[in-house]
Amino acid sequence: MNKDIQTGLWALSTLPGTGPVAMKRLLESMGGADALLGADAATLSRCGAWGMNLSRVLSGPDGPRLLQEAHRMALREWELGEAMGLRWVSLVDPDYPEYLRECHDPPVVLFVKGHLPLDYRYALAVVGTRNMSQYGSSILRAFMEELAHAWIPPDTKPIIVSGLALGVDGHAHELALEMGFGTMAVTANGLGTQYPPQHKGLGERMVASGGAILTETKALQGPDARLFPRRNRIIAGLCPLVLVAEAAARGGALITARFANDYDRQVYAFPGRVTDQGYRGCLRLALSGQAQLLCSPYDLRVWQNWPLRPRLEDSRADAHRLIAGTAVDAQLQGVKAARGVQRTLEGLPASGRMLSEGAMRILRRLAVLEEASADRLLELHQGDYPGFVRSLFALESAGLLQRNGSGNWIRRA
Repeated sequence: MNKDIQTGLWALSTLPGTGPVAMKRLLESMGGADALLGADAATLSRCGAWGMNLSRVLSGPDGPRLLQEAHRMALREWELGEAMGLRWVSLVDPDYPEYLRECHDPPVVLFVKGHLPLDYRYALAVVGTRNMSQYGSSILRAFMEELAHAWIPPDTKPIIVSGLALGVDGHAHELALEMGFGTMAVTANGLGTQYPPQHKGLGERMVASGGAILTETKALQGPDARLFPRRNRIIAGLCPLVLVAEAAARGGALITARFANDYDRQVYAFPGRVTDQGYRGCLRLALSGQAQLLCSPYDLRVWQNWPLRPRLEDSRADAHRLIAGTAVDAQLQGVKAARGVQRTLEGLPASGRMLSEGAMRILRRLAVLEEASADRLLELHQGDYPGFVRSLFALESAGLLQRNGSGNWIRRA
């Protein structure tokens, strides 16, 4: 870490009309930090529109004063960071996050507390509402537990990235620590302040466990609404995958998803319940083609080639389990073919062979009860929410199940 290079790049990035996009273009055009920091106005003017703009600023009447003030501010930030145990990581450093460096507008300097990972292939950004429901909390826990159970390589582990906010963010970080995953937080405020104050202890535990908290914001800058979208772009840029765990029709999670799409990242969303306002954002992302619905970590094994062990197939029920995602497309043809059979438990030999044991338990329960709520049927899956969703999906697709006017589930005779 070179103090002169770090502070010099940050100082240039704060000049009028210069920012992340310009600095990345200029570093590429000039061939590195030394060349950029040593360039005069004439040299800069030959480096396209961004260079011409910086050249005009530096050669203008206020140029020397602006550059001097920028360097003075950079040195002050450096000293503050050192006193607080922070590290500067710039675009030209080898440990700058690889996926973030690919973006068109990466932060010129990251202020880091803790340890950055070396491998981001299995980094998953988990974002969502601050008003997380109990339903959403249980889904995310089930997903994380299943991911931990299925993970194979002992020398790598998933990295959960979020924003250390209340709701989904904090729950994702807590679960990552509980499951032994890596975890990183990106904040909109400076690391010399604490927001939200309720997560001070959580942040300390993350750093103590080998994780990191990072930001592009000055050390003593408090929370500001204008800074959160900038924070969201960093979360999206750090990871190859983004998961929207629970989101209403409007909110920061949708902004993160938009950035992720702009960066050509894969975006996933939990399906949730269609009656929940808290999942309108997830459904909107899926319906608009901005996200793919995710029901289980095993979908990541199929779609992203993540190192997860296959589902156990040591029983007939497991061997015929429906798996969400690409595997569903092939199996649904057999399920849909069951529409024409007699819809009683005794008369479903074909569809019964296609349905999971969990789906059959639902049918048996509804053969006794006239109707049942989703929460009551979920009890049959013993907390396996992704399996529960797949069971309902399969039963609805086969025409065996539907909702009544009160929102409860009933069998179709």
